[in-house]
Amino acid sequence: AMAREDPRVLESMDAFLYERGNSILERAEGVSLARASGMGVWPYVGEYNNWPRTIYNGFDFEQQIFTTVMFGGSPILALPWGYVGHAANRRYVGYPFGVLKEHEGEFAGFHNYPYAAVVYGYGTPPGHAQSGNWWGADVRTATLGAFAALLYGHLQVSSVNDSLLDHAEKLAAYKVLYLADVPYLSEARLANIRKFVREGGGLVASYGSTLFGAAAGRGNPAARSGGGRGLRVPAGEPAKTLEHFGLEDLLRAAPIEPAGELAEVLSNYRSMTGGPYDLYLADRQRPELQGLTPLWYFQPVKALAGGEVWKEIVTGDGLRPILPGVIVSQYGQGRVVYCASALESLYLQQNSSAVGELVRSLVAKAAPVAPPYEVEAPAALIANLTAKDDVWVLHLTNWTGDKLERAGANEYYLAPVENVRVRLTIPAGKR
Repeated sequence: AMAREDPRVLESMDAFLYERGNSILERAEGVSLARASGMGVWPYVGEYNNWPRTIYNGFDFEQQIFTTVMFGGSPILALPWGYVGHAANRRYVGYPFGVLKEHEGEFAGFHNYPYAAVVYGYGTPPGHAQSGNWWGADVRTATLGAFAALLYGHLQVSSVNDSLLDHAEKLAAYKVLYLADVPYLSEARLANIRKFVREGGGLVASYGSTLFGAAAGRGNPAARSGGGRGLRVPAGEPAKTLEHFGLEDLLRAAPIEPAGELAEVLSNYRSMTGGPYDLYLADRQRPELQGLTPLWYFQPVKALAGGEVWKEIVTGDGLRPILPGVIVSQYGQGRVVYCASALESLYLQQNSSAVGELVRSLVAKAAPVAPPYEVEAPAALIANLTAKDDVWVLHLTNWTGDKLERAGANEYYLAPVENVRVRLTIPAGKR
């Protein structure tokens, strides 16, 4: 809903209330999105399912409360009266709110620590979405998948509204900006991204990011006056693929149309077919079987001057390189990483550990500084760092459970997480 509003409406708001449903992952993303926009948020706990809603919701309610608060939101129970007279299930409400009451001083006035910013996106240009026998790829699955890969891997991440790109001073608070298949950005926003990277910020972009616009050729003249509405081409302008990335000068990659021998190879090799005729990403310096990452839908590109190929697209038989897969470049004081494949969409749908590791390595490659913390724990634990002046509070919460992580389904058992190790990176000049 935020992305569909006129930006002036959001700029006049201090907070909003919404009925957050779906998965806990989307709850974390949605609360983070609101807080990164500078607004307070009151999401409801629970969903329109499992009647009677006031009881029998168990650990879903408890973990929704904790997840909401750890990202800076204030949880609301739609129907709390039922728990007053239902002692057996009252614990799932009483316990989390009891913890919050006891530690209110560690929540009030704190904000989510800015490190990696994943731009929220939902608008997929006509003809850009991909579908296959198993999974697909579009802007929504890409942006949520990028957020998930960083969150599940315990890398400090914020979901940010695209309006952040209109404010260079707010963008500067982050260390890495992640454009996960964000197809269209106005000239004003492209200029702010250039400023961010030039002054030392890291940029990760993937697949079709900045490859769409309202006019052919370089740039997007229909939107030079400002941000417009969300990530969509301005109303009345047909979306079309451009001949160049809008951030070509940063990405150092150019789209190509395969022809000749390359086109023949691509017609015989596919992603995710389950055999030697698959395509993969491999390290250019040391291609080896154990270091392969499954490839997904990809944009064929060539590396331009100033762009170094870090990962190559290779064939399953013989690991023969055929195209650049990940290109790294320097722009001003910042580093830029472009990944040709829509791996974030694949990660969201398949939960491949190899893909998750690759996505996180893109951020590590672009980051100008180390992350504020490291957590050694399974993905069943999620973490978020909050800060107020010189005080940090790191929140750690058990995930409800992967096997039922879908809307309308309850989880009645909370798996313990043991042997968690945390390392904090103390900022320079602090102790």
